Amino acid sequence: MMLFMATSKSALQTSVPDDMRRRVMGVWAPIFGGMMHFGSLVSGGLTRKVGMPGTIIFGAIICIIAAAVTLCVVQRRDRSAEGAKAKA
Repeated sequence: MMLFMATSKSALQTSVPDDMRRRVMGVWAPIFGGMMHFGSLVSGGLTRKVGMPGTIIFGAIICIIAAAVTLCVVQRRDRSAEGAKAKA
């Protein structure tokens, strides 16, 4: 977890323009810092209702959906960037 946090902060800070860095880190901090605690609360409540295997399956489904959406967004962005290069 520490490796992920350090790597993601470093990658984000080096890829963002200097004038936007504070704003981006201001959004990043509550998302990764606060949402982990909220996710723990939700998963604890869900475990009480459906049990541990059901909670893990639910989390896996959410991860698969998030990965599919991210893949679609990245592919769309890459296609639009290639189209812009072709026009230039």
